Amino acid sequence: MAWICEDCNTNNEDSDLECCVCGSSKASSVERAAKRAAEEEKKLRAEREAAERERAAREAAEREKKTREAKARAEKEREEKKRAEEARKTAEKERAARDAEALRAAREAKARAKTSGGFKPGYKPKVEKPKKAGKVLLALLLIGLASFGVVMIVRAVSDGSANPLHGSANYGTQKSTPSPAPTPTEEPHQYAYIANVDSGALVFKEPRRSSETITKIRKGERVEIVEYEPDGEWCVIHYNDIYAYIQLRYLELE
Repeated sequence: MAWICEDCNTNNEDSDLECCVCGSSKASSVERAAKRAAEEEKKLRAEREAAERERAAREAAEREKKTREAKARAEKEREEKKRAEEARKTAEKERAARDAEALRAAREAKARAKTSGGFKPGYKPKVEKPKKAGKVLLALLLIGLASFGVVMIVRAVSDGSANPLHGSANYGTQKSTPSPAPTPTEEPHQYAYIANVDSGALVFKEPRRSSETITKIRKGERVEIVEYEPDGEWCVIHYNDIYAYIQLRYLELE
């Protein structure tokens, strides 16, 4: 049976006991071959173990990285939830404070309305209208007619043509008929439009924004100005059978 010498790497086919070239025995050569194969197997096993350890280390590092990222995401989510909860609580506190303030203002307005302030059902604010031009002209005309009559009486007395106390036919015929006085005309009401606002303007029961809100008038609606407040900031308007206060900055006169 052919065998290969481990010393000189010769293929021996004829000799079964020793190498035909170097004389090494077959037994020692086979032993060395087995030893070398065992060493190679050990080396390969060590390489496989090193590769396995390296792969395991990479997987462990990857798992640790994913774990850290998951913890970071969880921590971030907890922080976001915490901030959202704090923002919600703050908003609830602010809303509760606004509701309490609105309720307090409404109670104060209701108390004032019960005593003396505020509008009552069927309330018509007293409007102090300025003097009309027609009335002034009428007064001037009446003064002129009176002056003319006095002049005529003085002339009659001085000429002796009539007795101002008893009267006479001549005086009666000379009496002039005054022209009819002009009828004073009512000044047209002042109207305005809701403006300088995005959607509409609020109207109140009293001339301050903390007062009770009556309604909201849309932008572009036409209202009648009834009375101006002395502060020059508010006025009373008439709109759909409602009398209410509104700030002048929301009105645009016709």
